[in-house]
Amino acid sequence: MTLGAFTWWYRVHRWTSLVCTVFVLVSCLTGLPLIFDDEIDRGTGKATEPTAPAVPVDLDTLVAVARTQRPCDVVQVVYWPPDEPHVVQVVMGKATDPNAATASVKFDARTGAVLREEPDFETGFMALMLRLHASLLGGLPGMLVLGGMGLLFVAALVSVAVVYGSFMRKLPFGTVRRERVARLRWLDLHNLLGIVTLVWALVVGMTGVALALATPVLDYWQRTELAALTGAYRGRPPPTSLVAVQAVAETARAVEPDLAVGSIAFPGTLFAGRHHYAALMRGDTPLTARLVKPVLNRRADRHPDVRPRVALVRHRAAGVATAPLRRLRRPAAQDPLGRAGRRHDPRTRQRPVSVGQTAQDRDRRPCAYSGSRCAVQCHRAERSRMNARLGTMRIWLPPAAFGSASAVGLLSALVADGAWDALSWVALAAPVGVCVLGLYRAFR
Repeated sequence: MTLGAFTWWYRVHRWTSLVCTVFVLVSCLTGLPLIFDDEIDRGTGKATEPTAPAVPVDLDTLVAVARTQRPCDVVQVVYWPPDEPHVVQVVMGKATDPNAATASVKFDARTGAVLREEPDFETGFMALMLRLHASLLGGLPGMLVLGGMGLLFVAALVSVAVVYGSFMRKLPFGTVRRERVARLRWLDLHNLLGIVTLVWALVVGMTGVALALATPVLDYWQRTELAALTGAYRGRPPPTSLVAVQAVAETARAVEPDLAVGSIAFPGTLFAGRHHYAALMRGDTPLTARLVKPVLNRRADRHPDVRPRVALVRHRAAGVATAPLRRLRRPAAQDPLGRAGRRHDPRTRQRPVSVGQTAQDRDRRPCAYSGSRCAVQCHRAERSRMNARLGTMRIWLPPAAFGSASAVGLLSALVADGAWDALSWVALAAPVGVCVLGLYRAFR
């Protein structure tokens, strides 16, 4: 890497890090209690564990109980948490907009007992943490600001991978120079913690940007996909009667027998039209449980409207001329299509080779001479290339190993349970152990 390129990337890393540091710190501090939300509620007595198995309670009964507890609110969504299979959550609000949700009631689906009730989403410590974490108390503008900070965070992480090799060229991996000045110790610690957690931090940053853009993406889905699904009912007045929620769930299961109902959005919400329920189906594996497929059900009858997902690719799309792209960077002795040409061809689009370039080509061939001098030069050149390769491997092999461990840990937790969860814990614990060891070396 040239000095100019290194300086540019170093400035990118420095300024993107400085701009997004405060926002990333706020997201980390507010996200920590949200991770342990259920444990905090159980410890404070706000939530109880499900009781012994019993006959599942009808969904309409649970919805009626929720409406009785909050008669001034409307039901927005009936939700089945993926990690709590015997729990049903009824989300309510002053309006049908899910962004205006104000309360939630959790039921034991087998007995109908109330496990937890959130009387108000707008007050309380956890509600404050959630709003700070999601939008900095600023609504959609705050979410977009956090999305921009997430992009800066990703740019800072990418620049880490570029400038790290230059800093560690003469240092072994994990070096913390505590016997030198404090600035060097903090620099070494910064390099170690940053490169070990690089993959994990990239995943956090990119998923955070995607979540920050969830509202605009959902609005686009409403104006395109949902509008096409409900186009036949555009302009009609909303019916005065609703189909039973239990019937909607049974109809959705009949249409998609291999999937489970993840949630049911009531008519008028963001996920459903004015005349439909929307049943969001999901699979039964750890991976497919995080992928949803919408099934719309009319208010007046029980026959769902399902739009299949079809991807169309034009067969002529591959007919783009690829010859000019065959070689983007060609030698001077080649024509625009990559074919060999004369070295000093006077035709258009041909660049004559300079004397300096010819000299460079001669210098790059140490075996142009005969005898022992050729052998010595070849040996030195090969040894120089070998040392460069070994130096690159020495710098990047440990970070690549810990990055691979982070990727394996994240993917194994996503695709399966059981032993794969144990593998995820072990793989993700490896970078954490290195970070703890680095901190111990720096401050012992």
